[in-house]
Amino acid sequence: MYSFLSDFRNFEKLMPEQVVNWIADKLSCSFTIRNMGDVNLHIAETESDARVHIKSAGKTPFDFDLIARMAPSGDDATEVHFEMNADMPPMILMMAKKPLQNLVNHMVHKVKEHHS
Repeated sequence: MYSFLSDFRNFEKLMPEQVVNWIADKLSCSFTIRNMGDVNLHIAETESDARVHIKSAGKTPFDFDLIARMAPSGDDATEVHFEMNADMPPMILMMAKKPLQNLVNHMVHKVKEHHS
């Protein structure tokens, strides 16, 4: 799981159909979310087999980070928790909260689908 989540080239498989113009290398990616704007991300920090810390970069509409925490949970299984933190004005929060939550929920579903 750590190898998968620490390489942005794998993330395209996790994105919903609203994500277009996907460009990625191992440590960074950029894409457009229809009706929201462009997003640039980079892997800021990793802890082998335990954590991947992803941060926004460039001209994203607001600063945010996504942390994936992993822990073994039985035979050949890993439990993954996603945590998103965002620094945005209240007006943008009202507009962005639901789409961001939907994006994270979609990613979680796709991770389960690809690694079940």
